[in-house]
Amino acid sequence: MGLRVDSLITLDNLVTVGRYMIVAIHGWCPVLAEVDEGLRTILGLHRA
Repeated sequence: MGLRVDSLITLDNLVTVGRYMIVAIHGWCPVLAEVDEGLRTILGLHRA
């Protein structure tokens, strides 16, 4: 993902971050579809 250290995405502790708090981008998420599906599951949102 372009990060300096191994990282993981957890979906059980969500927070909102204001754009002004983001000062740099350090990587990217090549598995965004999997993250999206995880969020849908956690939030109980499923496409009909």
